[in-house]
Amino acid sequence: MKKNIDWKVMLGTGTVILGIAVIILIGIYNINDLKEARRAEATLKNLRELRIALEKYYTLTKDYPDLTKEGVKDNLKLLDFKTPAGEIISFAEIYGRNSIPKTPENERVNSSNEIYNTDDFRNGTNIGGWNYDYSGHTGEIHANLPFNVFSQNMNWCEH
Repeated sequence: MKKNIDWKVMLGTGTVILGIAVIILIGIYNINDLKEARRAEATLKNLRELRIALEKYYTLTKDYPDLTKEGVKDNLKLLDFKTPAGEIISFAEIYGRNSIPKTPENERVNSSNEIYNTDDFRNGTNIGGWNYDYSGHTGEIHANLPFNVFSQNMNWCEH
């Protein structure tokens, strides 16, 4: 009889331990998934704000700013535009920041605010930062990130 009770206790204890382990694993997975979702949301927010600022700047100057110019990613004041009337149009003021935001990091990419000049967004380096078509003067900009980098099934070269 004692062997039967010991076996039931061991089976019950094993079941409880296994259940706790499963709950912990699910919790870790959900926490990682939540972190990845927040990174994707932050990247989309920054992308939207950049696009809006680029269009406002274009409306005022009739040209897109050269975000690829040396030092600009960390000092947007370098893009200040002086009109013939002497008025200064500041991309930094339009954008509301003094530097380009970094794309978030994860296991596959580093955090970066590098700007790469390209007109073919499908052939980005996918190492972080931003792809921007300055040469074509389209003002098109995308995150320079690989497909599904934040487990959101997003193709960043098309978004």
